[in-house]
Amino acid sequence: MKTRQHLHRLIYRCAIAASISLVALTPLGLVSRTPGYATAAGIPSTPHLVVTQPSLATPSRATPSRPVVIAGTADGTAPGETLSIWYNLKHEALASTQIASSVPIRHVHWSYVWRTGSLPSGQYYIWVAVNRGSSLAGLVFADSPVAVTGYWSPVTPLPQARGDAASVVGPDGQVYAIGGVINLGANGTSQETVASVLAYRPGTRAWTSVAALPQPLQYEAAVTTHGAIYVIGGQNRGLSVKTVYAYTPPSTRWAPRNPLPHACDSCAAAVGPDGRIYVVGADYTSQDYHLRTQVYDPITDRWSTASAMPSETAYPVAVRGVDGRIYVLGGTTPSDFAGRVDAYAYDTRLDRWTRLAPMHDKRAHFGATVGSSKRLIAFGGTDKDVEAYDARVDRWVILSTQAMPLDASTDFGVAQAPGGHTYVVGGLATTNIYASTVYDYMPQ
Repeated sequence: MKTRQHLHRLIYRCAIAASISLVALTPLGLVSRTPGYATAAGIPSTPHLVVTQPSLATPSRATPSRPVVIAGTADGTAPGETLSIWYNLKHEALASTQIASSVPIRHVHWSYVWRTGSLPSGQYYIWVAVNRGSSLAGLVFADSPVAVTGYWSPVTPLPQARGDAASVVGPDGQVYAIGGVINLGANGTSQETVASVLAYRPGTRAWTSVAALPQPLQYEAAVTTHGAIYVIGGQNRGLSVKTVYAYTPPSTRWAPRNPLPHACDSCAAAVGPDGRIYVVGADYTSQDYHLRTQVYDPITDRWSTASAMPSETAYPVAVRGVDGRIYVLGGTTPSDFAGRVDAYAYDTRLDRWTRLAPMHDKRAHFGATVGSSKRLIAFGGTDKDVEAYDARVDRWVILSTQAMPLDASTDFGVAQAPGGHTYVVGGLATTNIYASTVYDYMPQ
């Protein structure tokens, strides 16, 4: 409180006039927007500071690839004085996060490029201070926020926190959170596996309850194909299951389908270009770390087998790439429960597995999707790093600006939607505590 009062006194003692406008960096240069104004009165001997900043009248969005330029003029400053730049979610809030410190004022006109990096989407207020050694010589708040479109955008949270659930975008365009585990009691003293299913409609930003599964499930796989959602395998009260269910929105029930030949409670599934569902992964409960690739045809309701995986795994992820191949990443083994760096691609036409360059980070209980650059993106698990795979050169690259800002970076659901959107649903926040957060991730 004393610090806040002290800074506010400095505001009124300093003669600072701020003219606020947005400047966004584009390949063609600087594009100015309609200005807004904020003023703090003070004695005339202090520097005159002008800061560029977005206006609510004509909002424009910064993106990680299109940074904001914070710029302006500072005439009357003394030699050696520097600027520090901060942002906050509230106007004139002093408990802020620093963007930059000791920005030199070499000329009357100054500027600083703010690369918003992994900031979640939102509105951010900027304030700038003139530093004279260890003391404050000037301070100005912007009266309008920067609108940032980040890689990760928080959306309406789950009505109840859950993890270990399957997520998928249904044929109706809704995001489904299927089964999973919820907390009972305070501090995660106990958990319960549930059969409930929730659906999120992006247009209304609302979650609703839909038809529940016939039984509680966690660690199940889910895909959408042939106009229906398929839920495959999973674990029910500590036992692995072979069950397969199909749901066609807006039905009021899940229809049973031909069960798996082999139980799978830590498996992953993806739809191939032929419309069939390819299932890989282990029966973890029974410690059956098999190499099987089980294939389901939704049209005939029959199972078959394909070439076995090169190595055993539990809790991997599977995603179809833009080249039509199914990529299987990470997971665990009995000797390496912390996660694996292994990556494989399966060609459904040739029935052939190919070992790829390993990921940088060991991963299990994580997520994968396809970015707007058509690269394969892996995120979460052992940490919040994000990395991308370039199939042209068989190489993984860490995407440092896309690091996950999530409350839960493991055991979440992943639903890939049209338009470059990937929804990351719930997950494990801390030991035995599940999260209700939901993010709209737009990887590049």
